[in-house]
Amino acid sequence: MASAYIGLFFTSMAALMLEILLTRIFSVATWYYFAFFAISVAMFGFTVGALFVYLRKDYFPDEALYKRLTVFSILFGFASVVALLIFLSMPFYPRFTGVGIFSTVFIYLVIAAPFFFAGVIVCLCLTRFPAKVAALYAFDLIGAGIGAFMVFPVLNAMDAPTAVFLTGCVAALAGLFFERAARLSKGGAAKSNAAAIAFLILTAFMLLNFFTAVFRVEYVKTSFNRPETELWNAFSRIAVYKLKLVKIPYSWGISSSYKADKFIGERMLDIDGVSETVMTYFDGDIKKVEHLKYDVTAIAHYLKKDAKVFIIGVGGGRDILAAKAFGQKEIVGAEINNRIIQMMSEVYGGFTGHLEKLPGVRLINDEARSAITRMDEEFDIIQASCIATWSATTAGAFSLSENSLYTVEAWKIFLGRLKPDGVLSFNRWYSPDYPAQLLRLAGLASYTLKA
Repeated sequence: MASAYIGLFFTSMAALMLEILLTRIFSVATWYYFAFFAISVAMFGFTVGALFVYLRKDYFPDEALYKRLTVFSILFGFASVVALLIFLSMPFYPRFTGVGIFSTVFIYLVIAAPFFFAGVIVCLCLTRFPAKVAALYAFDLIGAGIGAFMVFPVLNAMDAPTAVFLTGCVAALAGLFFERAARLSKGGAAKSNAAAIAFLILTAFMLLNFFTAVFRVEYVKTSFNRPETELWNAFSRIAVYKLKLVKIPYSWGISSSYKADKFIGERMLDIDGVSETVMTYFDGDIKKVEHLKYDVTAIAHYLKKDAKVFIIGVGGGRDILAAKAFGQKEIVGAEINNRIIQMMSEVYGGFTGHLEKLPGVRLINDEARSAITRMDEEFDIIQASCIATWSATTAGAFSLSENSLYTVEAWKIFLGRLKPDGVLSFNRWYSPDYPAQLLRLAGLASYTLKA
């Protein structure tokens, strides 16, 4: 019976890991609000699995129970891999068209398959051993809790597709324990190595992708997208693309007086395939990044000279370079995403000029509002250049509408950290067809200043 406990433990761990990992993958491949899709699929699959157990009691006789649990564990492991490979191989069109409806339904059913097998296992364990249900349920909950927690270290060690393959290995590992329980059960059972073979195959597949990245998220927002480098963590995929030499640099709004008379090296960096920032080539010569003075987001630097600057959301380091171009004396940059800092200062440190090592520059890996709240410092400029992300949290929740930077409470904190003649500079884009972004910013500023 102990082996059954452990088998259920690993099944629940794999199921919760898979569900959370899918929210990450859906956030990249589709839009962040489709991260809820993973939760819906998981609940659907589990429910159908439980119904299957109820309707097909004859398929699960007591004498073959552990054997069935072993088979469904192996199917759970392979289904996780196959479902992901199918999803990665085709664009997802969530639109109300013939293709869109077919794509959505097909992907829904494919992704639901591994949860169906997991649902069968959990249902069997919790209904066929009524005397042990309390202990079994405890192992179920503990496995699920550890699985949810494990997403953090796993995604710091590997990309999300490889992590899904790892969940397949964990599911097959559950099969090993159910197989052992079958051999130890009353009357015994013929010796089988099916679960061990499945575990070895899935582990080899996982290691192959870990070292070669053969299978990646390449259809992003229905478009083919293969970055030069990518790093994952529990709340984002950070991707960097090939070097571009441009005369008109990346800009939120460049002055008409800018003269495009030289080539500038840039690498685009995005968060979950949609929220963009840029890394600019910098070899230490400030004159080569003078173009940053012509961007509308740099206006605060014209108002305050020799300033102490706090930058909210460092991104690719563009705002740091702009502040250096204006000769500001001290720059503190806060960036919540450690993978962005890693890209900018380590992976592409030679390209960006190791901004973190420039005189007067400090980088903080922290959420800006929390970081500045703990600081006993005042600044001449506090700057946020179009900071937002359309990425899902690991719970599948929205992030844009709940960004804590765009609240009255946050702005009171920022104003409280300014020197008496300091400047708070927040920028958002403006579109005549969709003015809500800038109107919200103006309304927030007005209300905060009145308060």
